[in-house]
Amino acid sequence: MLIRLSHELRENTPAYPGTPAIRIRPLKQIPAGDSSNTYLVELPNHIGTHIDTPNHFDLRGRKISEFTIDELVFQKPLLVDIKKGAGELFTAEDFQPFRDRIAQSDFLLIRTGFEKHRTREPDSYSRKNPGFSAEAAKHIVEQFPRLRGMGFDVISLSSVEHREEGRAAHRHLLVTRDFVIVEDMRLSELTDSPKRVFVVPLFLDGVDGMPCTVIAEL
Repeated sequence: MLIRLSHELRENTPAYPGTPAIRIRPLKQIPAGDSSNTYLVELPNHIGTHIDTPNHFDLRGRKISEFTIDELVFQKPLLVDIKKGAGELFTAEDFQPFRDRIAQSDFLLIRTGFEKHRTREPDSYSRKNPGFSAEAAKHIVEQFPRLRGMGFDVISLSSVEHREEGRAAHRHLLVTRDFVIVEDMRLSELTDSPKRVFVVPLFLDGVDGMPCTVIAEL
């Protein structure tokens, strides 16, 4: 069985503060006498469920078009539940109960429960998100070398209320490393760790990340 771990994109998709909204405009419309329907879609590359590649924080890091399909298929994903509220940061201690299982995994799915605010309170989801401390990101890098990627049900690794911590956390995870981060995921329907996870972005040349479809094989 396959399920989608990514949200659909809409014009009202929640965005990290300072990120422009998605715009969808008709170019051709059958009711207007055109032979087909087509649209112009304008969107920032870090909106909705999207992938950060190393180039997001490393000028020499790999861009999205430089990753192969095989590198974005994860064979040993692990789902962990670590509840976090508004503005709270992950710490190194949060991962200790799962240490042995994370060590054997290649992709870490972190469910905070904050996803419930995405529809109910989108402004809170965008502006009061939990995030990573620099210490937690450094711990992930040092203790779990088999991990090739990580995703979670909050809008960004960077808590809006702790942006410098978030920037430092991004650097720990992405600079001089082949690692990907998937932000703003849809994890509420998972009941256990998937068998495999497929991350399928738009392979736009020259950019540091893109919206993606994430598929879990159960």
